[in-house]
Amino acid sequence: MNKRQKKRRYFLLLDEGLPPRNRFPKTNNLHNVRHIKHDFQYGGYTDEFIYRFAAQQKRLILTLNVKDFRRLYVPEEKRTGVIAISPYLPLEEIDKKLCKILNATPGTLYGRFIKVTQETGK
Repeated sequence: MNKRQKKRRYFLLLDEGLPPRNRFPKTNNLHNVRHIKHDFQYGGYTDEFIYRFAAQQKRLILTLNVKDFRRLYVPEEKRTGVIAISPYLPLEEIDKKLCKILNATPGTLYGRFIKVTQETGK
């Protein structure tokens, strides 16, 4: 990356099943991270509501709920995307892998569905 290129700062939305954003210090420091329940007080809402809200806010959704968000995901929707996180990863590993994915793919995650697993970004 040359001096003129600036790393993209993504807008992320943590789904209700994930802990508050302060549990992901690296990602929270490099990107604009908000939690659906802790920051927006939208706890208990449907996945459809969260998907529409994320698109309205132009935020990527980070979720453990792979199955339901895979069903909602629309590739043509370029205002949001889904990053599905394996529930078996420790928080520190999630934070590290998220930073790697977000920093390696500037501007290309909106409209995509990405799975973060033990094998992702070793």
